[in-house]
Amino acid sequence: MAIGGDLLVGTEFTELLPMFEADPQTQAVVLFGEPGTGREEAAAALLAGRACRKPVVAFVAGEFLETLPRGMHFGHTGALIEGGVGRPSQKKAALRQAGALVADHFEQIVPLVRQALAAVAPL
Repeated sequence: MAIGGDLLVGTEFTELLPMFEADPQTQAVVLFGEPGTGREEAAAALLAGRACRKPVVAFVAGEFLETLPRGMHFGHTGALIEGGVGRPSQKKAALRQAGALVADHFEQIVPLVRQALAAVAPL
């Protein structure tokens, strides 16, 4: 699931995860995140509270932005990292701590989904 990176979105991860939890056909969720906002951290808090028990695999793009010189912005308004909120490394750490399997590279997503599904029920 990806909700987009605009400052204003119609639906949050925290609204979607309970829907996937309630859906009997959903076996796992893949969450795509990006720099900026605290939406992924909010999703991690929801996961930590066990509101969604289905496996979650997460990929958070844009960690390279943390290496840019201070004050230099790259991307759209929703991707701005300000006040220490929205750093991809922080998002990934929060999601890992909450129990999500986090891909550091895009090509790790499918193997992590397989791993998550195998842990729930043999393929």
